[in-house]
Amino acid sequence: MLLRAAAPRRPHANALRRPAAAFRALASRFDFSRYSSLLDVGGSAATLSCAVAAAHPHMRCASADLPPLLGAARSQIARAGLEGRVRAEALDFFAAEEFPAADIITMSMILHDCASCRTHWQLQ
Repeated sequence: MLLRAAAPRRPHANALRRPAAAFRALASRFDFSRYSSLLDVGGSAATLSCAVAAAHPHMRCASADLPPLLGAARSQIARAGLEGRVRAEALDFFAAEEFPAADIITMSMILHDCASCRTHWQLQ
């Protein structure tokens, strides 16, 4: 049995409307004091990265996702006033051989829609 990735699809609009409450809760409850960087693979509109950076001034965060979402991420980062500590970068996690280095790597917006995930992965 071979597991292979199908061609990446364009992100759907619901990915940009995910409630931020869970991300704020994580940022307020997790002890980030031993870490200095976070990479959120599949970060969509940078909501998790912004929540962590806002709650922990020592953290530097990156939200990595497909190019069509970078504008939304950069807008969110600017609205939060976190341009110096949060960045948005293009990354296709299906095609990436490795992820940029970070103390913590999260995947906040990748498996949020299991029905769509089935279109990405094919079992043969």
